[in-house]
Amino acid sequence: MGRKQHSSSRRLLSPAESSQGSTPSQVAANHAKRKASSRALDLEAAAAHALEAVNACYREIDGYTIARVERAAQRATGVVVDGVQYGEVKPSSFATVLAWMAPCADENFVDVGSGTGRAVMTAAALYPLGKAVGIEIQPRLHEAALHACSRMDWTAAATNQNKIEFKCADGLGDGAIWPDTADLVFCTTTCFTEDMLQAFTSLACRLRPGTRIATTTRGLNKRGFELLQSGLLPYAKGALTFFVYRRVESGRVSKRKHEEREE
Repeated sequence: MGRKQHSSSRRLLSPAESSQGSTPSQVAANHAKRKASSRALDLEAAAAHALEAVNACYREIDGYTIARVERAAQRATGVVVDGVQYGEVKPSSFATVLAWMAPCADENFVDVGSGTGRAVMTAAALYPLGKAVGIEIQPRLHEAALHACSRMDWTAAATNQNKIEFKCADGLGDGAIWPDTADLVFCTTTCFTEDMLQAFTSLACRLRPGTRIATTTRGLNKRGFELLQSGLLPYAKGALTFFVYRRVESGRVSKRKHEEREE
């Protein structure tokens, strides 16, 4: 005789059925877990949508070509600026850096040397900032940032467009005021000369305790900055090491963190 076959498939229980026999506290805990999981998925989807909006507004902007044209125009007039080398941050990589910086609502973000504005746009897309400011000394790159900002789908962003500002100025100059208002600072220091790095570090020393600072390749080897996170992340061309620090009172930097920073 043939043997009766039993199906190994099992019907999934509904939340109401699965809660039978559970205590009220267990039911409440399960409901909270499901709600948290659903919210996490919603946030993940919103972040992905925001990053796609950032990428979309740069599809017709070639920052590397713009930078080459800018440098050629400067050389034609006899101007050669050391330490100014264009590079593009990838929004997906910068999203990781921002997570290390842990922005809070209404904090002010500043990118010193913002190029075409990708870091500024990424920060504004992902977090509800008080202000998102980009400071760029090269006029053509500054104009490209304004163009990208005008193309952005701001319905996908966490920050309103009227809180975005791009300035064509020297972020390392004597008149720089960003240390007085910034809570979050990014600066691509990879190709900086020693004088430029010293100028940036001196300005960073004016930041309030608690301010987070992100740099690339070259860290802030000075007391008063606590290393929070570092790592190698993809860049538009190749990869760069990013460092994230927190501004602290000089005497509060732990010996371990100070040693990590100097390695």
